[in-house]
Amino acid sequence: MNVLGVLPTSKDVTWVLLSGTKKQPSILPCEFQRHRFPRGAEDENVLSGVRDVFANLLRDHEIDLVRILAPKNNRFASNSRIRLKVEGVIQLVCFDASVRVASGEYRLEAAEKGFQKDTGGDVLSILNGGKQFSPVSIKDAVLVAWGGMQ
Repeated sequence: MNVLGVLPTSKDVTWVLLSGTKKQPSILPCEFQRHRFPRGAEDENVLSGVRDVFANLLRDHEIDLVRILAPKNNRFASNSRIRLKVEGVIQLVCFDASVRVASGEYRLEAAEKGFQKDTGGDVLSILNGGKQFSPVSIKDAVLVAWGGMQ
């Protein structure tokens, strides 16, 4: 199963594509894992860029589920107007590509404990050779994606 974990903020959107199972997850390579919004750009330009990035991502990779972290549990996001629009665009792109999408207030601390229990190690050691992810929000995207795996 391939699950895309997505963290939209008012300044960028970060994602990770996981494959495998809850007990044996792996990160699949993507072109990039973060799309920064141009400073001072009009909403239309930001949303058009997000649409293009995610349409290409869904076209180029076999993705079964996209999980989007809502702002309440996203330490990198606020409930800003542009963040909500970005999430809406991502959901529409998923709908057009016939890819299931779920958005919610996933509990990352509980997911991290579940990850350790199911895989026998922590996120950084299992998926990143013990090193910190760059940017750090990728770790949260991993946990969002992992929660959707079977």
